[in-house]
Amino acid sequence: MGTQGCKVIRHKNRYVTIYEHSKPSYPSGLRVDILFDIPTDPAEFQQWIDDLRLWAEECFATWDKAKPGERVEIEAEVSWRQSIDLLPRWVYELDLDNLIFHVDCAPLFRLDHLPPPELFCEFISKDSYGHRAYHSETPEEYRYNWTAPPPPVDESALSGYTGYAPTCVQLDDLIPVTPQMAVSHTVRVRLVEVCIGHFISMYGTTPLRKLEDIQSRSKMSREDLALALTFVRIGLTSLLLVPPRRPKSARSNYERHIGRGIHTPPPDIPSRSPLPQGEFWWPQRDLCVRICTHLDDASNLQAAVSQTVKEILHADNGCSVTYGLAFSVFHCVIIRVSKPSQEGSSPVVKHTPALQFAPSYCADSPSTSGITAFALLAQTISFDVRSTLRAYLGDHYIEPEMLPQDDRLARLPPELRENIAGFLVSAKHLAHFAMSSQQALEAVTPHLRRPFVATYPLLTVVPTSAGDVRSRMLLRSGYFKIIRGDTEDTLRLGLAYHLAAQISRNAGCVAMPHFQGLAGEFRPEIVFELIVRCTLFRGVKLMEITRRRNSPCSSNLTCLWHVSAPDSLTRIVQCSGMLPSE
Repeated sequence: MGTQGCKVIRHKNRYVTIYEHSKPSYPSGLRVDILFDIPTDPAEFQQWIDDLRLWAEECFATWDKAKPGERVEIEAEVSWRQSIDLLPRWVYELDLDNLIFHVDCAPLFRLDHLPPPELFCEFISKDSYGHRAYHSETPEEYRYNWTAPPPPVDESALSGYTGYAPTCVQLDDLIPVTPQMAVSHTVRVRLVEVCIGHFISMYGTTPLRKLEDIQSRSKMSREDLALALTFVRIGLTSLLLVPPRRPKSARSNYERHIGRGIHTPPPDIPSRSPLPQGEFWWPQRDLCVRICTHLDDASNLQAAVSQTVKEILHADNGCSVTYGLAFSVFHCVIIRVSKPSQEGSSPVVKHTPALQFAPSYCADSPSTSGITAFALLAQTISFDVRSTLRAYLGDHYIEPEMLPQDDRLARLPPELRENIAGFLVSAKHLAHFAMSSQQALEAVTPHLRRPFVATYPLLTVVPTSAGDVRSRMLLRSGYFKIIRGDTEDTLRLGLAYHLAAQISRNAGCVAMPHFQGLAGEFRPEIVFELIVRCTLFRGVKLMEITRRRNSPCSSNLTCLWHVSAPDSLTRIVQCSGMLPSE
């Protein structure tokens, strides 16, 4: 019995699905019949397309006339959404709207110029994030290309850009990295790389590919906006919190075993925010965000800068310097606006060129100039410590009071209060100290601004192991030095499987901030694990290993046995490819 598959016809944004039960659905099986049905002669191809569209129209009419009880007997199932079910495994879609051949809901080839049959299977592969894609060596002539052309730009926006007399500068000139920022900046860059890569791995690359086909911001769906704004939130985040535990009844069976997402989320999810209304979003009082398209086009970039600057100048935020962010997922532009100090003066506007944000689908490295810019921007804009404390403490948050002048803590110089806060490395301890008084809150603020995972501060980046580089795990996983109690440990963020949080006593998961509207009410979470340093007997030093306690091991784990003393056997369960280099 072969793997179940189906053939899908898309026409006028509706889908006709025919399930195949009688033959294997692997590319070497079912796809052969589909491939040989498609003519290569241009005239015959056009006639075939016309006939297929007519057939799809007949399927629509039959489906629409049928009663719900009668539809189960219809062989050709009609729907308004692309099939994303786990089964069948292989889905072959003929997209008549865009003339594209999809495999497993991912666009791969041109429908009017498919690879020859002898090469077709070889060109079906996966991208760097483990999702269906064409092979990286597929010739350009066969690859799908539905990238929408840049939309025309309003002349008033272009004239507005010229009127501001902006200067295009490199990121280092716009926001210099000071020596005090250097270590924290490196940590934050790696944190954003891991979170973005992990999100793409879990959410899929197809939603990103669909953004290529969007003509302008006005054509973006609620799901598209939620995806773009979620990337912004992840890029600016400092604190990744442990999500509240939810009952099993609220979790899908798939999520309990794999951890992809939740289909019936509880109503109160602290990491989730409603989509902002309007074209602009102000995550901080000195940062204005606008979602755009085609920032790689000069005219559209200038229009985005002009519109963002106009919004900033009209905002009464009390800031002499305000930053803007034009963002399209694929690119971003950082804008700096210095408001005039005297009435009648002109603002000083500077901005970066379009910086790549999302890594390539076939990337070997998670680094992009846009991710670096996000990390730097997060360190530069104002920090809302109260919102951070509310997110961490929840209902236990109480606005701290100002201590009277005769109080002993109030009489301490600010430098001493900051030194006290410096000894409190745990986010939990810092939060509770901040609640003691306004003076303590001020002392704690710069320390809470550091990147945290759960309650652990990320101090430095641990170099990536050679195994992670080879397996491309560095795209969605990273190591950091942390302080736990009085000891320095290593934290690995972004494990290969959500199940690892249940296997290891030193593992857990944190929620990534996101917006309502993601497909399937997706709830992005990322697993972390504390790596415990262990030295074996007889002077045999193992690298940093992870102690695990559940048995038997899952298939993705390798069991190593080591006799550590006479008549004793120590079992060490080691995650394959998950160890950092010495």
